[in-house]
Amino acid sequence: MVDITNKSEKIEYINWYKLAQKIVNDNEIIPEILDEEKILDFVSEENWIIIPTKDEVKKEQSKNRDNGNIWFSLKDFFEGKSEAHITLGIAFTNKRSIEKLTNVLSPFNSKIRQDLLEKFSHLDDGFKIVLHKKVKKYNFAQAPEYVPVFPPIQCNKINEKEIDNILSTTKNLLKEASEKVKESDEARIKLSDFPEISLCYIEIPKDEKDFEKRMFQLKEIYIACTGIKTDSELKQIQRKKNSELKIQLKEIDKKIKELKEKKELLDAEISHIIEESIDEDNPQLITEKQNQASDIEKNIENFEEEKKRVLERLK
Repeated sequence: MVDITNKSEKIEYINWYKLAQKIVNDNEIIPEILDEEKILDFVSEENWIIIPTKDEVKKEQSKNRDNGNIWFSLKDFFEGKSEAHITLGIAFTNKRSIEKLTNVLSPFNSKIRQDLLEKFSHLDDGFKIVLHKKVKKYNFAQAPEYVPVFPPIQCNKINEKEIDNILSTTKNLLKEASEKVKESDEARIKLSDFPEISLCYIEIPKDEKDFEKRMFQLKEIYIACTGIKTDSELKQIQRKKNSELKIQLKEIDKKIKELKEKKELLDAEISHIIEESIDEDNPQLITEKQNQASDIEKNIENFEEEKKRVLERLK
């Protein structure tokens, strides 16, 4: 990627940012920035722009948010030819955003996972999912080398097993890199091998119609990603679920106790009738009470099975 260091080289991003804002037409996703100078604050010297939220005023805030970010890059060459093009996508580049993305694996995010897969299936063939490791061999400040973990995977061909494999691998890479940070204070290791995942990465000719179509598609994926629950939200849901299950267990135990007491009384009554030879002329009475006792026993067994299922969900 070509470095751009002076203002004149960044100016082109202003009009394309305004176009993106007009296309998405949602101030929560791409805010309107009236001061053009402030748009330039989000252009990197490495020749890309990160789309801020309406509450972000500096590029570093956008890079460190706990959601993915929409970005695009303006380049002078396209597919090896002297033809200008644009690269764009949704990137998850820091620890918190990657942790949130991998939470798609949680059962509590299963609807969002299915929603993402459905939206992926409608994307153009050019959209890819790319997982890299960011390697910094020498020092903390150097630009990282991006090492691919998998070959790029076409978004509209991906299935649930493949997306789960990508996210599980990402989660493991993040864990391994985090453990390295704990083990060493060496600057060259601190960010070495941290994963970065580009969701829906695509390269297109520098054409406003092409840009409009792809940016609108990214909007739908981005909205779905913002619904992914964070670790703290998942823990809160789990606590609420466990609390509800414990209440359910108490109700089941109460029902089982009541049924057992009722059956004990009924068994005692049946034994008394038999021992005292009461109602010898009415044998149907004993049969009727034995059937009642049998029904109660079945109800107790059903509640015991339900209790096992609840306990399993509590694990």
